[in-house]
Amino acid sequence: TWTAPAADGTRSCRIEVQLKGVPVTIKGTLTLRPEGSGSVNDVALDITCRIPLLGKKLADFVGKNAASSMDDEYAFDQRYLAK
Repeated sequence: TWTAPAADGTRSCRIEVQLKGVPVTIKGTLTLRPEGSGSVNDVALDITCRIPLLGKKLADFVGKNAASSMDDEYAFDQRYLAK
């Protein structure tokens, strides 16, 4: 759920994702803020895994995939908005 806009137009939301069938949890904050004539979407995520020993490797793997997916989404948004 997004917050109401601040005086400067900034809005944020907290997110929590539990991946189905994978013991990984993603928690974080999305912040949308004005910058110049556009806006910036800041994303901060904490990715954890409940498996001892292998958990860090699995969380790192999920984190890299999440970063790649966000890069792909950003590229799509740029192409779509340029039309």
